Amino acid sequence: MECPGCHFQNRDEAIFCNEHGYKLENICPNCGNTNRLGSKYCDKCGNVLTITPPKIAKPPPSLPITHRSRM
Repeated sequence: MECPGCHFQNRDEAIFCNEHGYKLENICPNCGNTNRLGSKYCDKCGNVLTITPPKIAKPPPSLPITHRSRM
């Protein structure tokens, strides 16, 4: 199963992405039912589901390396 946030290929039985920990599920906005990621319709109410990729925090930019003065 591919994570919609980072596109990491997880095993099909995974509940969380092994790359960044995002929960691989899709909550129905109509009834609140938890559906497997990739479902097109809610298996409880039949509502059309959309996949919203998670917002993955980008790491902070690297700080420049400064040289210490030698004493």
